Parts: sequence; structure tokens; C-alpha cells
Amino acid sequence: MSNSFRRDDLGDQSLNAGAREEAHLAGSVWNRNNVLLATYGLWHGAERWEDKSMDLGFLMSHDGVHFKEPIRDHVFIEKGKENTWDEGGLLQGQGFMNIEDSTYIAYGSWDMTKPDYPPRGGVGLVKIRRDGFGYLSVMNNSQDGYFITRNIETHEFDSGLLEIYLNVEGSSPSSPVRIELVDGLGISIPDYAGEYAAEVVSDGVYQKINWSNGTPSVKEDFAVKVTLINPTDTQVYALYANIQ
Repeated sequence: MSNSFRRDDLGDQSLNAGAREEAHLAGSVWNRNNVLLATYGLWHGAERWEDKSMDLGFLMSHDGVHFKEPIRDHVFIEKGKENTWDEGGLLQGQGFMNIEDSTYIAYGSWDMTKPDYPPRGGVGLVKIRRDGFGYLSVMNNSQDGYFITRNIETHEFDSGLLEIYLNVEGSSPSSPVRIELVDGLGISIPDYAGEYAAEVVSDGVYQKINWSNGTPSVKEDFAVKVTLINPTDTQVYALYANIQ
């Protein structure tokens, strides 16, 4: 057995269950291949039922067993104000959709302000930038910064042509994002690094990487090195790799 995630270690431990801060029900998980994203009930306890409330929190996992909050106790979707349809509490559900440039997250309502469990219903829809759950940027924008993805190993794909797309904001001709390929040991692949690196110079959620040497043919383990150059406001949200 494994303790995937807990939140009941917050607040006054002498209070009864339901009267303190807790995680409510199982998280609703979205499988994004190399990462699992989830919403869960951010339960705010109280002695009286009508004083309890629940927002939605956000979890992520890389192994499907251990989950964590990127920012502990952060409210991802806030319950509605008084006299609105989603006041009191929210309920998570399997409602995740990527449509064109946007990501949509659906949720339900649970009016916890009334102890007689009134009829409830309706669906709320939150819209954010496509895969805009978080981004990578530099802490000191006077210096370039880079990151290297995890190794993508041969058993994960059939040898073929590699297409890479970048979800980025703040890139420009004066603040480009350089894309290079490295092998499984982190050594640059000559035809797709250095002077043959690709660059992204405009914003977009699905910017295709175009290489001067043509589309790479992948036969061995590789990773992608992403360098932010003169990164005044550059934010990298996601990198998508498609091996045909």
C-alpha cells in the first residue's frame, strides 16, 4: 500500500473528521501520457454543516501512485459567491478537454450552506490557455536559461520521423527559444544542435519546430534541450513530441 496524497495534517488535529482541512473524495485524473493531472475537493471543515465549504485543488503525478500539489493548499477553482449557483462547494469530475487553443475543465456544484441537501445540478466550465496549468521561465531574466526533457527511450516508440511542437508565450526574434536534440547520454546530436538548432520566434500553443536539416529520423534514445535566449517574458507551457 502507498499513501498517495493527504491533506488532513493541516490545521487543528484535535478536531473531529469533517471539521478540519481535508481532501474530499478521490481526485479526478487526466492522463497526459508522461504526467497525470487531477482536480480534488479542497474541503474546509467546520463543526456545523452549513459552515463547511469546498473549493477544488490541483494535483499532479508522474507515477500514478504518488500525487502532490505544485503549490500546497492552492485553490485551483474557487467556489461561487453567496447566492450563485455554485456557492458553498464544488465537485470534481472527469471533465477535461483540449479544444483548439484552450483547455476546458468542467465541475459540478454542491451547496453545502444548507443542511437539508437541496436539489443540486448544473455544470460549470473553466477555460484556460491550452495546457496552461503552469510554465517554465527563468528566475533571472538577465541570463539565458535551459532545460532538458527526460530521455525518451527506444522501447517507447517505433523508429520514425520526429515532430516537435512548442506551447510558448513571450518568444520573439529578440527573445527566441532554441530547440536542440541530445542523445540518451545528454550529448548533442550534431545535425540538430548548435548551428543546426531550430528556433521559435513567435507565440503559439502549438508551434511546429522546423529544422534546417529536415525532420529528424529517430532510431536511438533522445531528449530535447530547450534554451530561452534573452528571456524577458518567455514562458514555456508544454512541449509535444510526435514520432510518426
